[in-house]
Amino acid sequence: MPMNLLDFGRLQRMFETEVPAGKVKIFLFSKDQKEYVLHSSSDELKSFLLSSSPMGTIGECFVHDKNILCCIGDASKEAHVRRTNVGKSMKSLFQTLKKFNNHEIVFEDCEFVEDAVYYLVLASYSYNFLKKPENEYKFLLNVPAYEKSIKIAHAQNIARFLGDTPGNLMTPSMFVEYAKKILENEKVEIHELGKEFMEQKGMNLILSVSQGSVQDPKLLRIVYKGKSAEGIDVSVVGKGVCFDSGGISLKPSAEMFAMKYDMMGAATLLCSIKLAAVLKLELNLVGIFPLVENLPSGSATKPGDVFKSMSGKTVEVDNTDAEGRLILADGLTYAQQDSPKYLLNAATLTGAMCIALGSVYSGFFTHNQKLSDMICESGNKTNDLMWRMPLSSYYREALVSQVADINNMGGRDGSSCKAAEFLNEFVDTDKVIWAHFDIAGSMHKSLTPEIFGKGATGRPVPVFLDLFEKISKI
Repeated sequence: MPMNLLDFGRLQRMFETEVPAGKVKIFLFSKDQKEYVLHSSSDELKSFLLSSSPMGTIGECFVHDKNILCCIGDASKEAHVRRTNVGKSMKSLFQTLKKFNNHEIVFEDCEFVEDAVYYLVLASYSYNFLKKPENEYKFLLNVPAYEKSIKIAHAQNIARFLGDTPGNLMTPSMFVEYAKKILENEKVEIHELGKEFMEQKGMNLILSVSQGSVQDPKLLRIVYKGKSAEGIDVSVVGKGVCFDSGGISLKPSAEMFAMKYDMMGAATLLCSIKLAAVLKLELNLVGIFPLVENLPSGSATKPGDVFKSMSGKTVEVDNTDAEGRLILADGLTYAQQDSPKYLLNAATLTGAMCIALGSVYSGFFTHNQKLSDMICESGNKTNDLMWRMPLSSYYREALVSQVADINNMGGRDGSSCKAAEFLNEFVDTDKVIWAHFDIAGSMHKSLTPEIFGKGATGRPVPVFLDLFEKISKI
């Protein structure tokens, strides 16, 4: 049955008007102690800036004819703070740009422009697909030197769109349809697998999570072949819980609506695959996305139920709200059938990660030091910071079950690490280099609402892309 999809493409078309009415030029300036520095050689604009009595606050804008001067704060700050401040300033710049609707946008080049362009596209994002029509703004963003940054930001905005869309409009089936739309012009294979396939494969953990919902589960498999050589360089598995009520272990009602974001692992990895295809990266990549709803009903999984996983290991479901690790376990088992060199999974897995790292860093777990170094380097390079968390057999001891091979819970203390150990149980680390990303803290309600507002952030799409690029060169 055809589904009515929201037109997320207009997020990108905002910056692609074909016949601009004129041109507006952006100049960035900063405050270094008591001195204002305009990152341009224009004496006229320097005089204008000083005559405007600037305060030096981040995002302060002045308009001179069709030139906009925008303050990016203190340029002497440490690199990641300075780059974040550039991002914060872009929200104000975008509001100023609305006075120049249907104009071409160019930047006076300087060392801060690449970040400015990337964050400007992010700052333009607004989820206004279900409200009364607002004024439509169109521009031509003409900065060819930073086209890659624009593409990354657009893909990240699509991930944000997927997360912000209400759960009734982003069911497992609809996620699949959006994935097809997102990838329709790319050279990828898309396999939509249903409940019967999962039953044949013994994916009883995925099925156990979905059995309380009237929405059938889906398993989405995406294959991108960027080189002629056989073999898979990277397999990625994204948690796609399209809505998570907690199941029988029901969550508190306050802010339960935010559990529409429990598919951001799948959303960010999907859009990262999109970028790999757009940029024609030379690697072979497979994406596995188990898609479910976790709801209570007469048929829902009960605490204490036991299921046999695809791997053959039995799992006692002590808490039905620890469902993400269940669907990932079957997804990871399935992904390893392709014998990838690297295996990455991403999930909004544990509230404990929010307590540990807040929304500043995304946490990750791996046994491999080289991969850990690559991930941290990618985080620093993209200004999307990553922090390594510990794997230890001590955490595995908490997952002992009296009736099954493993329990899906182990107490509240160290619960992010225990969840990672649960996933580790389903990965053959002698054969694959694995990392688990817990993005629960960075998925929404960002530390920088000036950039991301209160909704989905799409983090860490830039990190995943940079990792793909690194792996393609190994």
